Amino acid sequence: MSRVVDRRKVFGDREKEVLRKILRNQEAFSGVRVVTYCFMSNHFHLLLDVPDRESLATLDEEGLLKVLPLLYDRKTVEGVRRELEVARKGGNDAWHREILHRYERRRGDLGLFLKELKQRFTFYMNKRLDRVGTLWEGRYKSILVEDCEKALLAISAYIDLNPVRAGIVSKPEDYR
Repeated sequence: MSRVVDRRKVFGDREKEVLRKILRNQEAFSGVRVVTYCFMSNHFHLLLDVPDRESLATLDEEGLLKVLPLLYDRKTVEGVRRELEVARKGGNDAWHREILHRYERRRGDLGLFLKELKQRFTFYMNKRLDRVGTLWEGRYKSILVEDCEKALLAISAYIDLNPVRAGIVSKPEDYR
């Protein structure tokens, strides 16, 4: 869970859709799976499944270039592609591996997942609102939910019922 600084209500439908897109792109890149989520007007809740890093397929050049457009613009992706090509054609395997590792180490990492999610959304909001500075109260709050079906169901229900408790809707399925 993370809350906006001063509990300001800054998430309208448009902002929630942008945050959802950033969330899904981070999910596809990182291997961290979003189980359920809820975006309210001034905070969000996420239930995430963080895989063991060893269980993720190792990124090769083709795989990296396939997922990079989820996070970066065309110019940045093209720069990485050229850098990989120069390293490969120059026979510099160590440099090629380091380029891949630069992105590989960000996968399967809860802290980096949330840092990048919040950071990317802050950039969007600061540009949109012509402001500077942090958007968030602080670090995210988290609890570890072990493989216990009852606990997972309870946390899922808590997240899904958030708009009901807030009086926004009467049934969770009525809230986007």
